[in-house]
Formats: sequence, C-alpha cells, structure tokens
Amino acid sequence: MSKSRGAKGRGNKKESAETCEVFTRPKGETRVCFLDKKLFEVKDGQLDVISLRNPSSLKAANYIISTDGKCIRELLQFCQPYRSWFIDESIQADGNLYITTEIDPLFLILPYLVDACSEMAAPLDSFLVDEEFPHISRLQEIVTAKQMTRISDEKGNDFVKGFKYNEIKTLDWLSQKCQRVAKVLKEKKIFVGQGAVSATFISPDASGETEDDTSYLTYAFTILSDYISEDLSALLKQKLGIEEKSVANVKRKPSKTLQDASGKKIKTENDENQYAESDLVQEKVPEVKLTSKEKALAKAATGTKSIMSFFKKK
Repeated sequence: MSKSRGAKGRGNKKESAETCEVFTRPKGETRVCFLDKKLFEVKDGQLDVISLRNPSSLKAANYIISTDGKCIRELLQFCQPYRSWFIDESIQADGNLYITTEIDPLFLILPYLVDACSEMAAPLDSFLVDEEFPHISRLQEIVTAKQMTRISDEKGNDFVKGFKYNEIKTLDWLSQKCQRVAKVLKEKKIFVGQGAVSATFISPDASGETEDDTSYLTYAFTILSDYISEDLSALLKQKLGIEEKSVANVKRKPSKTLQDASGKKIKTENDENQYAESDLVQEKVPEVKLTSKEKALAKAATGTKSIMSFFKKK
C-alpha cells in the first residue's frame, strides 16, 4: 500500500494527531483513510493491511501495522451510499472512508492466551500461532514482557519466558481501562444516556438528563465488551458492580423499528408509542371523483411506459 498524497496543515493552527491520506493499491484502486501520524514515524513509512481475529467475535477484522512491526491500529470502514471522492483531477467512485483507531495489542493476544495458557505457561511464539490468521505472530514484535504481566504470570528465565493466563490480573486490567474510559467520557461531556446513538444531535443540556459516574462507567463497559469474550464480559460486569438493567439502558437502539422474522413489530420496554391494533383508527380518505376529461386522459395512458424507463440499463 503506497501513499500518493497527504493533507497538509494551514496557517498557524495546531497540528492534529491524525492526517488524511490517499492510498493507491497495486491494482490501481484508491482509498481515502484517516491515519494516526505515529504510523509514519517509521524508517520506510510503509504500512501493511493485515487480517486478524476480532477478540470478541473471533471473526476476521482488518488492522494496519507498520512494516517494522512497532505500531498497530484497528482499521474501520465507514460506508455510505451515493458518495464518491474528488481526488486531484479524477473522481473515485468508491466513496468509503477508512479510519484507524488505537488498540491495545493485549486484546488481540488475550483469546490465544486463555485458550492455550490457562493450565500451564508457554512462550509467546508457541501459542501465538494461527494457520487461518498467520499475521498474529507479528504481535510478538509489538507486545513486551512487561505488558504481558498485566494479564498473565511470567514463568521461566531471560532465555525462555513463558506466560500463564491470570484471570484476576486480567479483570483488574480491564477494570482500570473501564475507569479511564469513563473518566475521558465525563471530561469530554459525552452524552451516554438513553438514545446515546444520537449524541451528535442531542446535547446533554437539551436532553434534560443528568449523567452520573455509574452511567459513564456502564457506557465504558459496553465499549470494552466489544473487545473481549462474553464470559470475560460477564465477569467484568460483576467486578464493576454493574446491573443488567443499567447496561440495557445505554445500549444503542436501532434507528428503525425492530421487527422479527414474521415482520411483526417487537414491543420494547422503552417504547413510548406502544399501541394495540384495536387502538389504531384508520382515517378514511375521501374518494376523489374524476371529470370526463381526466377519465379520457387516464384511458389514453393505459399501456404506455414512463419516460424514465427509457433511461434504465438493459
């Protein structure tokens, strides 16, 4: 992946930690991506897009890693229909936007550690192996032994070091991360109440809701839960003392009405507009009478095609 053009700062404005770059792939495909500038603080400035397991779902997910193996970022794709990019003198039909976010490599290592090192210690190079996702071995160059001791017990000597999964340490580590995330959310006054999915359009003052420390901690927990297994998430929720009802209140709600397989509306506890079919009164629309001239025009138009049909692909 090669960089073809980067956005530069203007005036005396403070430089951002991110930069907008345009990349051209070997096949000539162009992508627009917001990247952390730390990714370019390497010797050759080259980046690799790799596929690793998502630590929660264990399904494939994309990440960007520097060629020297010292920096890794999660790669997120923002899709929106009917959008394209104007790049120099050309138009790029693929209007998707790619964003990189920082991720702790311990989240990516944790599933392998739990699976292979719950009973006995093992070196990184022995359990950090995946035939389906071979790039997982590159995390050995990123994570340090000191970092590994946050979620495991270190065994062995300087020549051969093994690590054994420690559940207590892991929960303490996750709990501290939740506390830090909650602190940032509170400092930035991020709206985390019900309907937090529309925080861009609703200010906390206008919502009339007062956020407390528990709300921020609960929302921070839901964020971290996207990076850990369900079993570990349940243990973390218990350690933080978060009630199930509180978690349900901060979950993002879909913009459309929930429907089941039969197409019927699913009632929710927070739905203020729940009505039975017998309570709905269908308004009768008065029948419009056509004049003789309008009836003649309608009869003449029978069997004709719309003008837009001539512009459709054949």
